[in-house]
Amino acid sequence: TEVPVKKIESLLISLYVGCVLYAIAIVVIKISILLLYRSLFPTPGINLATKIIGAISIAWAFETALVGILSCRPVKAFWDITVTEKKCINTTAFFIANSAVHVVIDIAILTLPIRQVWPLKMSVQKKVVVSFMFLLGGL
Repeated sequence: TEVPVKKIESLLISLYVGCVLYAIAIVVIKISILLLYRSLFPTPGINLATKIIGAISIAWAFETALVGILSCRPVKAFWDITVTEKKCINTTAFFIANSAVHVVIDIAILTLPIRQVWPLKMSVQKKVVVSFMFLLGGL
């Protein structure tokens, strides 16, 4: 069976909008975790680290949304399969590279509280458990 062009266009428009909403949702989640860390560990080191990681996250979200919006010229070519003269980026390469950067940022966020947990006065077993609980945020 052949899929109607209107259905394909609807799917591609959803993907187009989803790319922007994804960038916004991901950065909001990352910033909320960083703000949680700042409230749990009010130290100058965490304050600076969360500002740096937060700024990188916001910049990367802006980049992701911008590339998503401008991935085809003309923009309409992203969802309109009838446009013949178009130039689009390699979306597969973009999504792989984008995901790799997100993984690096996520690792930085997840490991941030570990340095704060280990100097605490508790048993090594409890430190491992608390550290593991923070790392579970990545699942």
